[in-house]
Amino acid sequence: RLGSSRRGLLSRFRCLWVAMGASACHVQECQHHRGCGCRRAEHSTEVNMDLQDARQAYITPDLEHLSKANKAHATPGPGGAPGSSTAVGSGGSSSRESCGSSGTGATSSGCTGLQMADYFDRDISELRELQALPLGKEARIRRQHGFRSGCAYDGEWLRGQRDGVGRQTWPDGAQYLGQWRRNCATGRGRFIHANGDVYVGEWKECVASGFGIFQSGGRTTYVGGFLDYLQEGYGIEVGVDGFKFAGTFVAGKKHGLGVYTWPDGSQFVGHWSENQIDGLGRYFGADGREFSGRWQSSMMDGCGRYSWPDGRVYSGQYVLDQKHGFGVLSWTDGRRYEGFWDSGRQHGLGRLCSGSGRSCLALWERGERLAWRGEEEERRPSSSLQSRRSHVRISDDVDRT
Repeated sequence: RLGSSRRGLLSRFRCLWVAMGASACHVQECQHHRGCGCRRAEHSTEVNMDLQDARQAYITPDLEHLSKANKAHATPGPGGAPGSSTAVGSGGSSSRESCGSSGTGATSSGCTGLQMADYFDRDISELRELQALPLGKEARIRRQHGFRSGCAYDGEWLRGQRDGVGRQTWPDGAQYLGQWRRNCATGRGRFIHANGDVYVGEWKECVASGFGIFQSGGRTTYVGGFLDYLQEGYGIEVGVDGFKFAGTFVAGKKHGLGVYTWPDGSQFVGHWSENQIDGLGRYFGADGREFSGRWQSSMMDGCGRYSWPDGRVYSGQYVLDQKHGFGVLSWTDGRRYEGFWDSGRQHGLGRLCSGSGRSCLALWERGERLAWRGEEEERRPSSSLQSRRSHVRISDDVDRT
């Protein structure tokens, strides 16, 4: 796991283990050469957050790759519009005889070395020839046809074009069963890829667009909106390992409001931006930890409130998953530290408050108390170390977990 990473950086294409939190601060006897007998805070991670985003959900990489392939291989139509095929018929008819895309979802299919994006484009020239034949000139007819490419179509024809309901199979085992209009998969249909991925839903001119269900290799199921093969709008994504995301997608990425649930029951509710937690949100850990506040790039960054199962609460600023800036750490017995932090440790001026209401101002550096400041320091007994420690006993446990 990458939970020990202080920055909690995200890996692009594999499971992530992002360190959520700054220092939980456990305490160790100080070995300061002055023998002050005080204790110092040591950095430890607050909580590990397995931030498995859509890229680890298996489905988005497939769809994203396919959409890019579609755009790269689409045949320009009238006016150079991407994704449209050459016009057919006299007078520059805009009817499309085939489409510049395949079915949804796989990055590689072993399909005779061709890109997934050209499934529906393989037989353009032969489809032009068929339009000249008397196949359903006036009414739909059902007919089987084997293409020179090795593809086979069994279904309805109208005016020499696939139109109605039909099934087309490809040499690699991929198949589409559904509605056709003017040689394009349009309406409702099911596409089964050679690798076993399945898309069932709405199509528009050979492109998966509208409401649909996509299953990727038995690992992930997505139910929701699609646009140009990519998740779009509201959808629910569920993994076989138990993760679940319910929220909005834009161009195949989690974007907007969403709820992400981990297999262990941990949950995040809040804003997303391009597959990363970004903005206001709330995290509920399976062990009872909670954080409510601002996030950036899937890390706590900004003002927030973090609570532990033992009752400790930190309210203040975070930077890159660590306490940084001004913040207040409090205990259930009434003790608290009010002051500045740097990379998860007390740093700068900070006030220690006891449960009885007494307080002392101190100067800190990287979790170690350097000196007392203010009136309390002047009244502190200087001859007895034990008396001094008793007077400011709260400081010994300021970072105790």
